[in-house]
Amino acid sequence: MHGRRTRLTLLPFFAASLFTLLFFSLSNRSIPTLLALDNTQQTRDVGAVRVFADNFIEISGTITATGNIKLGPAGSDTQWYSISQSTVWISATKKMTLTGQVAIPGSSQIISGVFPVNGLTGDLTIPTNVLNLYRKLGDSQIAITPTFTINIANPEITASAQVSLTLPEGNLRPNIQFKLGQGGKITGTAQVPISLKLAGGTLTSTVTISQSGLSALRSDYVIGDVKLTLRDLLITGEGDAKIKFGGEVDFPIDDFAKAG
Repeated sequence: MHGRRTRLTLLPFFAASLFTLLFFSLSNRSIPTLLALDNTQQTRDVGAVRVFADNFIEISGTITATGNIKLGPAGSDTQWYSISQSTVWISATKKMTLTGQVAIPGSSQIISGVFPVNGLTGDLTIPTNVLNLYRKLGDSQIAITPTFTINIANPEITASAQVSLTLPEGNLRPNIQFKLGQGGKITGTAQVPISLKLAGGTLTSTVTISQSGLSALRSDYVIGDVKLTLRDLLITGEGDAKIKFGGEVDFPIDDFAKAG
């Protein structure tokens, strides 16, 4: 009985000692600071960039955002981009790292990978091993190989691309430039001269990059000694011919006189 009372008397002492040991052990470790953990989207400004996310966790000056991440300009509720996995940055330097798929919310996926971002300017660096997800021009079936310039604080993406389109009588490979705006819509465009073989003749035109493909109001078509003007050219990459025209064709009288 005496030995049993001794053990029972010592139990509270051991419990208190164990609690004290755990307290001092944990106090010497870096404990994550939970900045937000609920169903309400929170925001943090990082230089020129605002980050929207479900969760923010800070450990020793490094902040990680996860859950429905959106990005836009600092000081604004506008959301211009999304990132599928995580956004991490260092508080002191504003150096950011985006991991996952970069997309325009509710629209086009653009690229996938790991991307450094200068939070002070919003400039995103695209590594050489990036996976391009935007592979067709607008709503068309025209294959492109693009390179992008992205600033998280800017709603437009600048793109340069090479077209890769196989036609019945040859290939179309012009280099094009355009801008992608919100909703994944092509906004600013450049005009590009093209020349291609078509039905035994040669078609030349200056096309504009559009959401539907490559378009031109007027094109010249030469077959033999005859030159025709074709209206409303649209190259979509769809169907067997890949191109189509409006119903209006100009037939120069002089050319037909020579042909006769």
